[in-house]
Amino acid sequence: KVGKIIIQPQRTNNILEQFFRTLMRTYRKKNGFQAMERALKAMLKDTPLVMNLKNKDFMDILLDGKKSLAQRFADVDAEIVRRQMKKSTVQGTLSSARLKKIVSAPTFPESLTPLMGKKA
Repeated sequence: KVGKIIIQPQRTNNILEQFFRTLMRTYRKKNGFQAMERALKAMLKDTPLVMNLKNKDFMDILLDGKKSLAQRFADVDAEIVRRQMKKSTVQGTLSSARLKKIVSAPTFPESLTPLMGKKA
């Protein structure tokens, strides 16, 4: 007979910790030992989700039957994205002026396509 099994969750979120370790290491290599406060404040709040793109199950859910992220992004209405970005700007969550300029450009959807490549 097997005794009582106790499942103990991890005390920390290792995925996020690994992400920020990698981010810090890359930033330090690129910019020296400068403080990362500005970089972290300018980062979109969902940036850590990018790490999930390496997870096959997550990608299957995200792609929803499509073959690549480019095909999936083709289904996204650019006007809805612009409205949501404007809404988040009003709420003060979008702080990067450069990002605002990129998103407001009329060619924003087309500029995403080359970044996606052929593979997801």
